[in-house]
Amino acid sequence: MTETLSKLSSEQDSNASQCNQDRFRDILRLSAICGMSVGALRIVSIIIPYVPENMWLETLYFVIDLGFLISLIGFLLFVSSKISVIGLLGGILAFAGVSSIVGPDTIMFELDWYQIGSAIFVLGLAILGIELVRRHLFLATGAFWIASAISGTVSVIFDSPLFFQFAGFFVGTGFIFAGFGIQKALSDDMVVLTHDEK
Repeated sequence: MTETLSKLSSEQDSNASQCNQDRFRDILRLSAICGMSVGALRIVSIIIPYVPENMWLETLYFVIDLGFLISLIGFLLFVSSKISVIGLLGGILAFAGVSSIVGPDTIMFELDWYQIGSAIFVLGLAILGIELVRRHLFLATGAFWIASAISGTVSVIFDSPLFFQFAGFFVGTGFIFAGFGIQKALSDDMVVLTHDEK
């Protein structure tokens, strides 16, 4: 009787572990698809002239920012055990920044909160990108995210719309490579839960 109960318990644990693995893979797969899709959308949006309070443009930007959020969740889950606390904090900072800009542009207290949130987002990506390059993980993603921060800084200092567009291009391209890297790892069956997550 004891042996039977032990066997049943072992099978239940095994099934639960497999379910966790499948759910974890689903989250990563969704984040990878979001990363590649909205990264491409962000690049395409560069060539679309900006029109204030345009419903279609605001919808497009909402979809892009929401996609960045979903992509970041999966990406941070994927690399969290491989990066330092500083890199993880950079990812959390990026997450907080993009969270603050999802939705219509807002100006309060004479401050453009979209620009502030975007700056926090890009700064967080740059910190995470430096950590990725330092750890030799997702090198292309890290390089593009660092480049986005440099371009964004230049655009502010010299009031250059061109470098602002470059920053958007680099952010989007970084997310495309991030999504592609996660998808490749899933295809190669390289994604497993750690023993603490089983």
